[in-house]
Amino acid sequence: MGEYFIRHGRKSRKPHEEPSISINDKTINDLWEKNKIAIHFPGSGKEDLESINPKDYKRNKEKYAITVFRELNNNGGHIMAEYRTKPNIVKIGIINPKSFNIYRTEWFTKDPKNKGRIAKLKTLSFKKSCCVSLDEDDVRSLYNNIPRRKTINRWPSAKGRLKTLIDNYCK
Repeated sequence: MGEYFIRHGRKSRKPHEEPSISINDKTINDLWEKNKIAIHFPGSGKEDLESINPKDYKRNKEKYAITVFRELNNNGGHIMAEYRTKPNIVKIGIINPKSFNIYRTEWFTKDPKNKGRIAKLKTLSFKKSCCVSLDEDDVRSLYNNIPRRKTINRWPSAKGRLKTLIDNYCK
């Protein structure tokens, strides 16, 4: 199993900007409570795509995220997840293979064309026996190497340290 990193949006640093993911904080908290990771990537149609086939997406950014997400769904993996509503806490654990589901919620946006639109988040679940919430300080050594910018990433620079940390908590 590989090592991965996912970020569930970031809080905007400017009051007039929207969060980087178009879902509300209540939904982010629900994903946290249910031990799920999620990506949005709605595609470019009038309705959000539910597909986890990269060929169904147009932009390279979407294709990459869907490819990594699909890989995690097929094989599982060790993951560290950030959630914008929990700024100093992360979740680490193992993703259950074949746990793909769609989570429906409402888009959170000021854009009138998406007001009331259903957001279809693609989710995967942590293994119940291996999901731990940790303070950022407990994973500080990993933070120097977190992948930048992308929502979901393979994490080769973790070099086995994430797996070791997870194995220590999930015996």
